Amino acid sequence: MKCQQRVGFAAQALGFSAIAALSAITIAGCFSNYKGDCNRDPELDCFWGVGAAGGAGGATGGAGGTSMTTTPVVLCGDNIQDESEACDDGNTADCDGCRGDCSAEETGCGDGFTCGTEECDQGPANADTGACTKACTIAACGDGFQQEGEECDDHNTVGGDNCSPDCKIECAPRNLPFADNPANITVFLDLMTKHCYARVSKPQKAWDAAYTACTDWGGNLFAFDKLGEVTTLLNGLPGLTGESWVGGNDMTADGVFVWANGDSWPAGNPWAAGEPNYAGGGCVSIDPSGKLHDHGCTEIPIGAYICELNLATLAGP
Repeated sequence: MKCQQRVGFAAQALGFSAIAALSAITIAGCFSNYKGDCNRDPELDCFWGVGAAGGAGGATGGAGGTSMTTTPVVLCGDNIQDESEACDDGNTADCDGCRGDCSAEETGCGDGFTCGTEECDQGPANADTGACTKACTIAACGDGFQQEGEECDDHNTVGGDNCSPDCKIECAPRNLPFADNPANITVFLDLMTKHCYARVSKPQKAWDAAYTACTDWGGNLFAFDKLGEVTTLLNGLPGLTGESWVGGNDMTADGVFVWANGDSWPAGNPWAAGEPNYAGGGCVSIDPSGKLHDHGCTEIPIGAYICELNLATLAGP
């Protein structure tokens, strides 16, 4: 509250010495406790200070005077918002909407003050990939956001789902049983691309059933847009025997092959000698040398299939 009252008084009938004595008593009382000694309005919340000297008195102690000037005192917690206060709710407690020193209003998560159930609050610096998330929780493995030091975060701390309990990427079937026996699954993790490859040898499936198994896993049948990825696959899954289903097919337009996951068909010639040779819409397999073949999509003897999962998609929500 702004107090700028000026109080003057004249002492026409009193001598100078009497005025000085009275003023000294009054001023001393005001400095010690103006509310009790000075009989001022307590809502002013000010103390009195000595002003400039009044005019010169006459020979007999005539006209003269002194002036008093009120000086503002800011009291946080008096329920009066002064100009220098951001708020004043009548107390000096934090976390009730107004800071205890009246310096700022509290608006909840993101205001820079940790209150209530908040674990942290860095104000504008809150970030889901930082130390304090936008929900004002301390960053931790399993919160669904990939923070510094985490290779993945799939919103849980369960193992065997391609993101380990300590948020490291792992190449593991997400939906078991992926095959009738784990021994029938061979997996390979390419750390450069964070792609996980899994070849399932049993039970044998037709192409569409193999496609469903791979998508249930969270991935798709193997596809490649560069021949170099085939080399990576063969090196990572050594000892392949027979042919394995991959994601290629020309079911939409005979002779126009596409990948089930939408990748671009590779340039060059990925086919084995004499392939493709199946008319009427076929599905694609890969042999141990990395060459492609096409067959009828329901041919069970192919049986084995190769799934591919991009683990980078597990980094966060």
